[in-house]
Amino acid sequence: MNKNIILGIIIVLLIVVGGFIFWDDIFRERPDLNDNELTLVEEELNKLSREITVRGRTVVLDSEAVEPESREEYAQLPYEISIGNEQTQLIEAEFELEPGETPVEFVERILEQQIPPQDELDAYSEEMFQYYASFYSLDEDILIDYPASDHEDAEPAEEGLSAYIRAMNFPDDSVGGSESRYDFIVSEDGSWILVWIGERTFCRRPGQEFWQPADQLCP
Repeated sequence: MNKNIILGIIIVLLIVVGGFIFWDDIFRERPDLNDNELTLVEEELNKLSREITVRGRTVVLDSEAVEPESREEYAQLPYEISIGNEQTQLIEAEFELEPGETPVEFVERILEQQIPPQDELDAYSEEMFQYYASFYSLDEDILIDYPASDHEDAEPAEEGLSAYIRAMNFPDDSVGGSESRYDFIVSEDGSWILVWIGERTFCRRPGQEFWQPADQLCP
């Protein structure tokens, strides 16, 4: 066969193969660059682990120290308990997010408020007043309406975060510690909203330690 004919066939084959590669590259589905963008919840969780020191007490913020519990394990704040025939408000909740504050920043600020003053801590060993804080994606009742449940244009939240603060080893004969749960959701404008707060108490008696059911004091 003529060398020119063979050369021509090779050139044609190269053109055909190159054409397939070119068109396949054009029509192949391009990756969405937004797929690599993190959600606000993921951004918060990526801040962990970290630690802060408040009046000599080191607190590690992570996703391991406190195991998540359902809301039923906590008394929603503020809540009331029955004492005799009267309803008594036990705790008043005055927690709210500051403008632009994230859940991790909120927990850091709450710890600053909760850990006792230095003069009180000086009377106890470092084993007393131990604090822990953990964060988890909120997968319980995530479809919470915002900005308020009775708002005409309220829409379900698509992502949220639960934060847990546990304080243990109180110098008390019956109350050994406490744990707070804070649930946050992300609003339409990308800001955080604190939508739920719960509390439970760790009780102790000689030979017995337990978390007290919601809305009940240690016996």
